[in-house]
Amino acid sequence: MAPLSWGESCLACAGAIVVGALCSYQLWGHFSQFCGLGDWDFWFALQWAPYNTIVHFHQLPLWNPYKCGGMPMLGNPQSHFLTPWFLLTLIFGPFIGLRLEIPVYIAIAWSGAYVLARVAGTRPIAALAAAFLFATSSWFYVRVTAGILAMCGFAYLPWVIAGCWVAARRHQPRYAAISGAILALSFLECGPYPAVYGLIGIGVLMLSVSVLDRTAYPLRTAIVAGLFTLGFASVKRVPAMLLAAAHGRPTGGAFEVNTFQVLREGLFSPVQNLFRGSSNGWGFWETSAYIGGFWIPALLAVNSPRRVAPWLITAVIIYALAQGDAGLLWPWATACRSCRPCGFHRGF
Repeated sequence: MAPLSWGESCLACAGAIVVGALCSYQLWGHFSQFCGLGDWDFWFALQWAPYNTIVHFHQLPLWNPYKCGGMPMLGNPQSHFLTPWFLLTLIFGPFIGLRLEIPVYIAIAWSGAYVLARVAGTRPIAALAAAFLFATSSWFYVRVTAGILAMCGFAYLPWVIAGCWVAARRHQPRYAAISGAILALSFLECGPYPAVYGLIGIGVLMLSVSVLDRTAYPLRTAIVAGLFTLGFASVKRVPAMLLAAAHGRPTGGAFEVNTFQVLREGLFSPVQNLFRGSSNGWGFWETSAYIGGFWIPALLAVNSPRRVAPWLITAVIIYALAQGDAGLLWPWATACRSCRPCGFHRGF
């Protein structure tokens, strides 16, 4: 586990800023232009309501009177004002402010992947490869272009996993608490998707480490991170759960399955075009996450199979979960069926 020196930390921060600026170069000079592609209009409206409430009425934006005759703003799972980046909206307005967040999230993703790779024991050159692979993958750019800004919260996940990894290896639970706080921030900013998948990823990874190392400490790390996530996110989690339970979203049907072909297209196809179709009927922005063949030299460079084993186990399980309702005993389908009696899946 390679700690970062002060000099390396400064270089990583500078590199993240440069990468964030370069990878969003097409936005420069166009920040004020309105874009209605995909869900951008939805997010502009969702951002304008709290901006208008604060700037013109000087009130906390707990309620959105402009949507559907009025509905909760704090309880909206995808509300986006409980974030330090909302300052950009307050300064520049919702149109420019939201777009200015894009290079910020790219920088967060790049620096987090670099730090995660370093604390996991890789050399700087390998950490650079990991940072570019994660921060320049199509999972971010295709979704942002389609206006699916709820996915921006996934930029925090490398930081979350790095904190749990350090906590488990060094027996320092404060890093697990920090990971929980960061994961809670992803929920406060972008809704439940990053937090839910983050908790699943942490749980699987820490369980793998616990089994391989024959120690319960990684499991305690996952529990601490989960508790701090739930605690810090409570200000929005509780009203969001009440709203979701009252107006549940129906699920089920063939679209809840991602076949191997769908995942292969998203992960390995060099054609990462926003407008191409997907084999499961959804738009390609739902599955795009190009990694190509870059994982092959990375795997060949590993000189300790035991070191990479927890990551491979986690990748296999997450891949299986990504297939969705692929069978009676498939992990995701089993979990969903077990929670249906709670009433969350009732229709509108």
